[in-house]
Amino acid sequence: MICFTVGFVVVALLGKIIGCGLMAKLCGFSGRDSMCISVGMMARKEVALIVAQKGMSVGLMDAGVFTTVILLIIVSSVVTPILLKICLGNQC
Repeated sequence: MICFTVGFVVVALLGKIIGCGLMAKLCGFSGRDSMCISVGMMARKEVALIVAQKGMSVGLMDAGVFTTVILLIIVSSVVTPILLKICLGNQC
């Protein structure tokens, strides 16, 4: 279960960074701005928590997967401001 949790968190965070960063780049933002946008979009909170709770209440996921989603929410909430500060550097 630990390997699944680590993999889930890493893939979820990288997926958000790559997806948002690629779209920002396609919309004409610079590489640095695209990275800052993607890191800023990385945090997951209310929606992920609501969807996970609903999924658990109707029996679509067990407690282990629910715990993994909660861990993703915590990790992304803690890591996002740190990475955003690094990404923005002296701009903030």
